[in-house]
Amino acid sequence: MKETLEKIFDIPFLVENGVDSYPWVRITPKGEKGQMFSIKVVNRADVRLVIDFEPQTFSAALVSSMGRSDGEKRAVFCDSVRLQMARGGDVSMKINGIPVVPYDSSTWPSAEWKRIEFQTIVILPADIAGEARQVKEKMREWGCLAMGTFLSLVRIDSVERNPLVDPSLPMLQTEGDRFSVVVNKYERSTVNRFLCIARYGVACSVCGFDFKKKYGAMGDGFIHVHHVIPISKLGPGYVIDPEKDLIPVCPNCHAMLHRKDPPYMPEELRQIINRERQAYDCLALGSGCSMVAENDEGCGEDK
Repeated sequence: MKETLEKIFDIPFLVENGVDSYPWVRITPKGEKGQMFSIKVVNRADVRLVIDFEPQTFSAALVSSMGRSDGEKRAVFCDSVRLQMARGGDVSMKINGIPVVPYDSSTWPSAEWKRIEFQTIVILPADIAGEARQVKEKMREWGCLAMGTFLSLVRIDSVERNPLVDPSLPMLQTEGDRFSVVVNKYERSTVNRFLCIARYGVACSVCGFDFKKKYGAMGDGFIHVHHVIPISKLGPGYVIDPEKDLIPVCPNCHAMLHRKDPPYMPEELRQIINRERQAYDCLALGSGCSMVAENDEGCGEDK
């Protein structure tokens, strides 16, 4: 799970495993000791998963900063919650002890946030009971999704570890790390990318290529994410919707989408691929091809 998380979010994590009454895994972004948060996933007898947000002992500043998040951050958070619900998660949330609608930020209190309680309960499919590998995969999937939900309210920033770095930034403690968590800023790309992939998967949305199927473990999780409308064309203050504005694409299709300005729409590129595939098939069939060219589309026997 640690490798998967770090590949997705490009920051270091601490992942702990244990067994109390039930097996559990706890995921924590590495940062100032005691000032971060964790996501704990508990496997209740292979029947259900219980996923909790756990603020650390000295995380008051982090929780407070989440309460000051702007509309863009909140929109991403709510989109992530809706994705959890669409996948069967029963999500509940309290802020300062008051129940709120987790996917509707208009129900969140305007007062300073002092405490967040967030829980998702997932009923596991009956056919994976006792299948340790499949249950572990579900724990990984839901742990990553919950982590992405809360990372949407903070910024993960890359910094050089040296004495010139602003000492007010909460530096990570692991030697050699180049990351900090800046709680009053926001980095859209990492979490939006994650939500896009969580929703659509890692196969190319244009040609269907899947790097894991071709290259095995080395290709697991590798994919580009394409903005259907370039960021430069979006108006000021536009809030990216990972469901509508982003799609996963392979590097080849990504390059081809940008062969003109504005870029090709994904459906346009699919049509080009299909047309060229038909032309190739007709050439391979030779005189046996029955396709007829219409309006310069299709290959036709005389091409």
